[in-house]
Formats: sequence, structure tokens, C-alpha cells
Amino acid sequence: MNLPAGRYADPERRARFHRDFEARPAALPGVRAAGAVSRLPVTGTYHSWGVQRTDWPSTGLYTPTQNRVVEGSYFDAVGIPVLRGRTFRPQDTADAPRRVVVSQQLVHELFPSEDPIGRALRVAAPEPAEIIGVVGDVALGARLAPRPYVYHSHSQFAGNRNWALTQVVAPDRERPSIAADVRRKLAQIDPALVVYEPTMLEDVIADGVSQERFALGLVASFALLAMVLAAIGVYGVLSYSVSRRSREMGIRMALGAPAGAVRALIVRDGGRLAALGVGLGVVLAFGATRALNVLLFGVNPVDPAVFAASAVALAAVGLAASWIPARAATKLDPIHAVRD
Repeated sequence: MNLPAGRYADPERRARFHRDFEARPAALPGVRAAGAVSRLPVTGTYHSWGVQRTDWPSTGLYTPTQNRVVEGSYFDAVGIPVLRGRTFRPQDTADAPRRVVVSQQLVHELFPSEDPIGRALRVAAPEPAEIIGVVGDVALGARLAPRPYVYHSHSQFAGNRNWALTQVVAPDRERPSIAADVRRKLAQIDPALVVYEPTMLEDVIADGVSQERFALGLVASFALLAMVLAAIGVYGVLSYSVSRRSREMGIRMALGAPAGAVRALIVRDGGRLAALGVGLGVVLAFGATRALNVLLFGVNPVDPAVFAASAVALAAVGLAASWIPARAATKLDPIHAVRD
């Protein structure tokens, strides 16, 4: 939501608008929490500012942190747990001393063996900011590790700039009309404003990995096609090989060999060929799949279950390719088989 600079030039008016608006969706039936943030989680870097402890000498070296401006019950809305202290309250206005909430990762880097509550930081303004709470870490991206975060209260930070805040509304049950309800509440405050592109948070996060998902889906499609072609090739080669031995099978049965024994002999020979091919393929695949590391997240490129499933599928195709034509050949009259 972007507030027009002309009508919302006064920082206090911007702060008052967001305090009022965040409270209205939160009061809707079935809404668990509502808040706002300057950048949604897992959507990349934004406002990377340096931070220093005020009780350390100012050396010019700062710890890089991700900075977010929040309003309302943002932490409850997105499910970020409060680990120590508290989050922002209505009393944390522009007239109150500056206060910030930090992430656990920042505590590990700046206060590894100390309680950070009540300590002060130099961040984004000349005056120090008191740490009032510690919250859980948030991933910067779908494939990125958590970074240190500093959260600022919009009520205290509205004078920094005209922040465009993203509203987050968390219903506790399925509510198809939630977007319309939020628009109605917004119109009660300022009919000229609009809610821009409402969507589900999981869809926003999924957009961050959409290119990787498309590439991996394409690779999976080609892998499936390769699997089908390999199965057809194995079946064709073994089936042709068995059909060439129909005369041998006829002679064996004419000399008294049972049909089942002949089929078992053929399947055993075909199984040895299939096992040799599958074994060689597994060894080659073991080395080739390491090239997929750039597309995988939280998955082992050499997954034993995938390798086993592929090997079993191709082995089953090889056995079927030997057994089906052998069964057809052994059902014929041995005399006809020898003549043909």
C-alpha cells in the first residue's frame, strides 16, 4: 500500500493511518492477526544497513543487517516467534525513545554471551535505539541462510520516508472474502486508496523459486522421457534377442525340457544382461547427477531411493522383455518352432 505523498506528507499522519488501518482487519471475525512490513520475508535483500553496539568504540566497522519497518501485529501474522522481551506497543510512538526488535542471528553476532534486552545500537539514525525484543530468524531467500535482522516501529520511523508497507492478514480459517473485507475497511479510512495485488504469502515465496522449479521440472520431464526410451530400448533389444532363440527353445522342448525350465533359462540370460546394463548406468549416473547440485535444495543429488527406484524399474523392464517373448515361443509346438 502506497500513501500519496501530497496528502500524507506529514509523518504523524502516515503513522496514524497505518496504526488505524492495521487495527481494522485485525478486528474482523476469523482474523488471527494483522500487521504490515516494508518487505515480506523470503523475498530477497532490502535495506541492508550497518549496525554497531553503542558500548563499543566507534571504529567505522558495522555489522551488515537487514532492516524492516513494521506496524501492527506483524510478527504474529507471519508466525515469527518472540524469543525474548517484547515487540512494539502503542506506547512506542515518535515521542518515545527509539526502540528496535532484533533477530536471534544478530544476537549471536553482537551479543554472543550477553542478554541484549535493554542494550543500545547505532542503526539508521544518529540517536541510539534500545533493543526491546528478540525474535526468530527469517530466511532472506528460499535458498539463503538467515541473516541478522533489525525491525523498526513505523510509528517511530515514519519520518524517515514515506514507507510503502505490505499488509499481512492471517485468518484462522478459510475466508474467501478476506480481500473484499480489507478493501471495505480501507475505504472507511481513505476511499482514494487501493489494495494492490492481494495474494497468498505462500505464493509470494513460491515466486522466488519459480525459475528453479521450472528448470527442475524441465529436467524431470527429460529424465522421465529418457527413462521411457531406455525401457523401450531394453525391451526391444532383449525381445529381439529372445525371438532369435525360438529355434533353440523348440529343440530343447523337443528333447524333453519343460517349457517352464526353458523360460527360466531365457529370463536368467536376459536378467544378466539387464543387471550388467543397470549396474553400468548407476555408476555413470552417480557421477553425472552431481551437475544437478545447482538446482537442488535440501535434497541429496545422490539419493539412494531414486537410484534404487530407477534400477528396479529398468531391471523389471529387462525381465519382462525376456519373459514375454520366451513365454510366447514356448507355447508353440516344438516341431513348428524348429521348422520356422
